[in-house]
Amino acid sequence: MPDHGPFQVEPDAKARAWLDSHPSSITRVIAYDVHHCCGGGKICQVTVRELSPEDESERYVPGALSDGTHFLIDRSPPDCRRGSG
Repeated sequence: MPDHGPFQVEPDAKARAWLDSHPSSITRVIAYDVHHCCGGGKICQVTVRELSPEDESERYVPGALSDGTHFLIDRSPPDCRRGSG
């Protein structure tokens, strides 16, 4: 099995369909974004986007699909906790 970096990403059927319908030769980023609500809550959103010139490489770790498609994965922001509560 080829080395894809520290993370091997396995998309579900919907993600695979989206990737197949949006081909790109540019490295994609799996990014986290935290929004604070007016009531004090936090919304953690995950997006897939193309790498931009403003991206700082130290914020990301490499990952890839088994087909060799490469991604950079955003290091989770410290205030984006998994789950609820």
